[in-house]
Amino acid sequence: MRRILILAAVMLVGAAVQAQTISPVVSETKIDKKGRAVGNLTVRNDTNYKEAVTIEAVGVRKNAEGKIEYTDVASGLVVELSDTSFMLPPHGLRTIYWKTSGANGQFHVMLFSSFHTMLHTTDGMGVVLKLGASAYGCSTKDDLKHCREVVLRSEGIDPSTHQVPPTQAQGH
Repeated sequence: MRRILILAAVMLVGAAVQAQTISPVVSETKIDKKGRAVGNLTVRNDTNYKEAVTIEAVGVRKNAEGKIEYTDVASGLVVELSDTSFMLPPHGLRTIYWKTSGANGQFHVMLFSSFHTMLHTTDGMGVVLKLGASAYGCSTKDDLKHCREVVLRSEGIDPSTHQVPPTQAQGH
């Protein structure tokens, strides 16, 4: 009997904590001669409840200590989003279109989707699930073939590990 109760509790919790998804997680796009690029992000609510969603674009850089941090979008780069907040119905999806202007050769932007869930902590705090997608832009055909790697290397980040190599982290 106890095993049945535990199984029932796990099934109820599993039903309440379903997934939210975004895609693509990584996008690589070409920057045109005027410094513009376009792309999109699809956000999906796989729960049985409507959820408020907010979208924000942030920059990525290596700080003075050699660690990766999220910051304002690079100076001169403008990111426009078709939507920044909306209600997503149960099992609904929405595509957000983005475009940049002022890109100078390449860019790396994180698009964060925040799902404001119905869940709360034991202290009553609302739970927000934040999912990120990386958008990379390159201006030359050669760079576009490996845009993610080119941009990450230019930022001093190892593309295979997404870590700052130890010699760069220590400032050598």
